Amino acid sequence: DPRLVASRRLSFVAHGRGACEGDPSRGHWEYLSNLRAWGVPTNEGASCCSSAAEARQRIESFKDRRAGLPYGVDGMVVRVDAFAQQAELGAASKAPRWIIAFKYPAERRETTLLRVDWQVGKGGTLTPRATMAPVFVAGTTVSHATLHNIEEIRRKDLRIGDTVLVEKAGEIIPQVVEALVARRDGSEQTIEPPSTCPSCAGAVEQEGPKLYCVNAACPAQFRERLKWFVGRDQMDIDGLGEKIVDQLVEAGLVKHFADVFALDPERLAALEKSDAAPQRKVRKDGTLAEAARIGPKTAERIVRSALEARGRGLQRLLASLGVRHLGEAASKTLARAFPDLDAVLRADVAALEALPDFGTITAESLVRDFAAATLRDEIERLRAVGVDLTSHGHRPDDGGASGPLGGKVVVLTGELPGWDRRTLTAAVEALGAKVSGSVSKKTDLVIAGSAAGSKLTKARELGVQVWEGDEALRELAALGAVVKA
Repeated sequence: DPRLVASRRLSFVAHGRGACEGDPSRGHWEYLSNLRAWGVPTNEGASCCSSAAEARQRIESFKDRRAGLPYGVDGMVVRVDAFAQQAELGAASKAPRWIIAFKYPAERRETTLLRVDWQVGKGGTLTPRATMAPVFVAGTTVSHATLHNIEEIRRKDLRIGDTVLVEKAGEIIPQVVEALVARRDGSEQTIEPPSTCPSCAGAVEQEGPKLYCVNAACPAQFRERLKWFVGRDQMDIDGLGEKIVDQLVEAGLVKHFADVFALDPERLAALEKSDAAPQRKVRKDGTLAEAARIGPKTAERIVRSALEARGRGLQRLLASLGVRHLGEAASKTLARAFPDLDAVLRADVAALEALPDFGTITAESLVRDFAAATLRDEIERLRAVGVDLTSHGHRPDDGGASGPLGGKVVVLTGELPGWDRRTLTAAVEALGAKVSGSVSKKTDLVIAGSAAGSKLTKARELGVQVWEGDEALRELAALGAVVKA
């Protein structure tokens, strides 16, 4: 939306270069100087240092200056200046050897934990959200932070009334670091998990560290599930952002997923823009001018996109339903194994357990959720409005899938240079493999880059074949996988 972009008052600041021919610059500092001479804006805080000691001094002196800048800064980047030396140093598996980032310690402030509310997510997850006395941290005023789950609250021994330390993870996300136990006076209250859902008063169950509302008809769940349902990676309905979804639910225009595909463009166009109320002008007689509407063009775009979305197929539909344990990878597996949604709904625990990366807990949970009357009702409503319930990628005997990795279960972990996770997943699947999110006895191969972590450790413990670092790049290239990132 050009108007939204214009309201952000964005600025362009050049800091580097990509592929470049004909540049007379011999080093990065000369390149930045040329950019400035050509009228291209660069960061005025950049400088050229003659030694490592000077660079360290520059980093230290800038630490106090950054608070007065009109934008957030979480660190500084130090690089070798000469392009010839950059080329000589080359790159490791994760990053170039000639550049490094220095991150400043996160700014921390004290405040008081006032209360904890429990928010309901699309899968019924109850997430604790802290409300604190407002405190200015890293450029903004913070009064809320997620506490993640009940076990995290217990681990940090947080209590209502505590004086707590707050910081922004990565200078962006507020988080409670710890309680200052020495400040307690005995009036603090233990944070107890809710025994019922705060939205629908339904039953709550704990699975691992997380709490869940198990009422599939929970209204708070539906609102969040609807936002997920229309999202870009699910049914991808253009124009239906979070605010419009909230309005549709509040106005009673959408009570089921299927209602999205039967929206009336005239009623949709008449909805007020959710961000327009604070901007409504006051007439000379003191009355408010008419609020801005979504308008016919936006409404038509939403309706047109919804009609197109009906044909997305089984994989997208499954991923959009917001069922626990049914993410992108699991939805893709089911769409390969079953011809349509009816076949998925008929599958028992044994049939699901036989699929790659489907354990007993996942299989039992899916069978239970698929049998729920509320989900069955949603599916019948979707069928009635013409949503395509068939698989566009059905492979009846997927265990013998064609390709050099045909039928193999592959786990990706860490970072490989030149690849992002989405394109690497697509490339490995194109070679016939099933990409799984976790390592188990069913795993045939682990492809590991830098910062691989626990998945690589578990693969070695189980004796699973591993392609790591440069070996992974060579093996992928030999199989015909082409870098796309």
